[in-house]
Amino acid sequence: QNPPVGVYFEKENIDTLDATGELILTILSALAQDESRSISDNIRWSIQKNFQAGKPKIDLNRMLGYDKGENGEWVINPEQAKTVRYIFERYVCGQTANRIAKELNELGRKTVNKKNWSASSVLTVLRNEKYVGDIEMQKTITKDFLTHRSTINKGEAPRYYVENHHVGIIDRSTWDKAQTMLYEKPSKVGDSV
Repeated sequence: QNPPVGVYFEKENIDTLDATGELILTILSALAQDESRSISDNIRWSIQKNFQAGKPKIDLNRMLGYDKGENGEWVINPEQAKTVRYIFERYVCGQTANRIAKELNELGRKTVNKKNWSASSVLTVLRNEKYVGDIEMQKTITKDFLTHRSTINKGEAPRYYVENHHVGIIDRSTWDKAQTMLYEKPSKVGDSV
């Protein structure tokens, strides 16, 4: 701006139009950023220790089929669990994710976010190990303490898998069959037997 606009910080007695004030502001900014990084590292360490101890950090309000009990335990939500079982049962009977989503929408059932079902939301349920009672922790990580953007953990940090962490909605054999079907390679068209 012409003339330049300055900011005066009364508490710190810093004027940005003064060269000394600009230097002090730069130093204070660097110290604040370093403090933010240190706090982020401490939080990350704490979360990782909880994961190692088998204590997940899960928001059950964002997960279909479970509610949090009085003592923090996972309690099956019977109404939502019907939808989860329906998805798995239809899938192992050979229905596609698209067809299951269409059926759920026709039945008036909604996702945990009160939205209509799509093939991708059905596949998310089918791939979620929590429905069999297991839990995998640290699937995502936050690489940058400034943006707090979460990314998929592709081996940058250890993952922790706990079997039988809570009561499953789906039995183990249904889960195993669904996973086999999800990850099978479809046979090529024209292959002979």
